[in-house]
Amino acid sequence: MTLPARISSAEPAARLRRIAACVREGRPIDPADAMPFFPEHVQRAILIEERDEAIRTAATTFNLPAPALAIELQRYAASSWLRERTLDVCPDRHAGRLQEHLWRALHAHPHVIGQRQIRRIISDMTPPF
Repeated sequence: MTLPARISSAEPAARLRRIAACVREGRPIDPADAMPFFPEHVQRAILIEERDEAIRTAATTFNLPAPALAIELQRYAASSWLRERTLDVCPDRHAGRLQEHLWRALHAHPHVIGQRQIRRIISDMTPPF
């Protein structure tokens, strides 16, 4: 199911982040954010947030700017990911390497994103919860 045209795919994730921040800080939740989510939106938002967290972690851990990270993500998606996409856990050989974070990102949301989207994700370095 696709999202309605008026709701961007990032909106549910942003709403969840705002709700989590309010709960964490003891502030009241904005009524606009408290509108009910459709189950598909919640699940998709959670998966996108997992992807974004993997991208942020990769960028900070390996000190990679968005253009370099986009190239590495494309390269990984076109090579090892084709064999590893059916695995439930990241292969041990990727532990502690950039590929571990790329695997986590694609495992959460299996769509290669570009430089502009990665730049947006990196610029939002605030933790979601």
